[in-house]
Amino acid sequence: MPMWPESKPVRYGLVLVVVLIIGLGIYLTRQASTAKTALQDAATQARTLQSQITKGDTAHARVTLKDLQKSTHTARTNTDGPLWGALSVLPVVGKSVDAAQTISSSLDDIALNGMPPVVKV
Repeated sequence: MPMWPESKPVRYGLVLVVVLIIGLGIYLTRQASTAKTALQDAATQARTLQSQITKGDTAHARVTLKDLQKSTHTARTNTDGPLWGALSVLPVVGKSVDAAQTISSSLDDIALNGMPPVVKV
């Protein structure tokens, strides 16, 4: 029995499916890496922002807050969408994907809505 189907259209279809799966994997890996970097940046920026607020340095805190908002927005947009939604229901990776989405979304909400009034004080 041959390893590949003998029909050319079936072979081409299988190759296309494999290429699409690999492409989606690369795309999602790139998004995950971008989100991870953005969340790491956000953690550093949050520590800096805390220090600036504690010292009363509102001028620098405003700049840091804008950077924090950019980072959390990047993380949120890179862990959102139909592909991420589909991944979140898979048995093995679903909980981790859901956690990444929840963290990114929550931090973005806090950076956009919770932190500006604190920095203005």
